[in-house]
This record gives sequence, structure tokens and C-alpha cells, in this order.
Amino acid sequence: MNMKLKAGRNFDINNPSDARTAFIVNETAAQEFGWKEPIGKRIKLRGGFNQLMDEKGVTWEGTVVGVVKDFNTQSLHSKIEPVVLRLPYDSWPGPWLNIRVNGLLGDRLPVILSTYEKLMPGFIAEYGIVNESYENNYRPEAKALAALQFGTAIIIFISAIGVFSISVICR
Repeated sequence: MNMKLKAGRNFDINNPSDARTAFIVNETAAQEFGWKEPIGKRIKLRGGFNQLMDEKGVTWEGTVVGVVKDFNTQSLHSKIEPVVLRLPYDSWPGPWLNIRVNGLLGDRLPVILSTYEKLMPGFIAEYGIVNESYENNYRPEAKALAALQFGTAIIIFISAIGVFSISVICR
């Protein structure tokens, strides 16, 4: 996901214990926990954002292996929230599968969906496009920019008419 590692290491998918006990936190989470040196600190989380897992009382315990630079999970109008990342392999299929597509999504989406159906029969593939989510977050700003550009064009047009009028009168 192009997150910048600030300290420690990334997950090692070839290390089975990372799937169960390794965590990566962002800088804000380390600050909120009061850690100056987060690498090697122990974490115990119950549930998380997934309400179904909360009801089951799932608890995850492990060690912080890395710290990533802060990144926005919401609009830039919101403050950066603490984030704790872990590999969800013990609860697969998990809530998300992130796929980065190079090129046009329309060309690759049928292949992605058919591959998903082969690998995960019985699980419905619902998907969202990150770019669309970003566009929705900033739609008010886009409307304000369009209004500002329109107003600026009118002001420039009126100014040009005024300059032309003065040049005609002063001849």
C-alpha cells in the first residue's frame, strides 16, 4: 500500500508467527500509547472495528515489529487516527482484500472477480474503488473550485470590457 516504514520491519508473510503475533502501528498510535520506542512492545487487542469479531470475543496478542509514517484514513479535514495493522490470516477471508491495479480497472476487474470466485467459492465479492471514495470526500471542494473559477472568469471578462472601453474613450 506504499506506506513508508519509519522503524522496525514489515510483515514477513513467510514467517507463520507474523500472521498471528506481529503488529505494525502508525506514529499516532505510538504517541497515543506513550511509546518513544514502540518496536518490541506488546499489544493485546480485543475485537476491533469488525463487530462480528467483537461479539465472538476475539483477542489478538503480539509484538510491535514496525512503525509506519502517519497516513490519512479519512478526508484531509479529519485528524490522523491511530492505526494498528495486523495480518488477518487466522480469520480469512477477513473484511478486506486490497488489490493495486496498474492500467485500466475495467480491463482487469473481470479477471479479478473470476479469480476471487475460484479461490473463495461461496463468498460474495463486493468491491469499492478508492479513487471514487476520495472523490466523494472532496466533492464540496470541487464544487467550490468550479464556482470560484466561474466567478474569476466573469471578473476577468468584465475587467477586459472595462480596459477596452477606456482604450476606446481615450483615443
